[in-house]
Amino acid sequence: MKPPFSDTETAHWSRDPSKLMAELGSGDRGLPSAEAAERLRRHGANSVEEQRPVTALRLLLRQFESPLVLILVFGALISMVLRDWVEASIILAIVLGSTLLGFAQEHRASAAVAARIASISACAVGSRSASVRLPARAIVSPS
Repeated sequence: MKPPFSDTETAHWSRDPSKLMAELGSGDRGLPSAEAAERLRRHGANSVEEQRPVTALRLLLRQFESPLVLILVFGALISMVLRDWVEASIILAIVLGSTLLGFAQEHRASAAVAARIASISACAVGSRSASVRLPARAIVSPS
């Protein structure tokens, strides 16, 4: 889909409304319902693609991407090679605690964001042969 205007064109919001509506095939009363339905069929809904949810396993593994955690794991491995089991155990306990805490916080945050997104229903005032309140998904592309 092409951008609504290029660098050389003027932004829609700063243009003369009557000229802009004529160019977009609209008018004071908005798009006819049939034209809106056709544009919706041709261009699709005005919505952002939903992202796949991150699995719990992926969240857990993501905790090991931290450089600090990797340094601690490396230090624990060195302690194991040197047969310093107490030090290795302490380091691994710190890594485990940090990993589980980070996982729990990120999991709760992801769940909260998903719940918030599910509760939001964006609406806009649009025109379909008259002024109506529409879900934002129903606002169609200007072309």
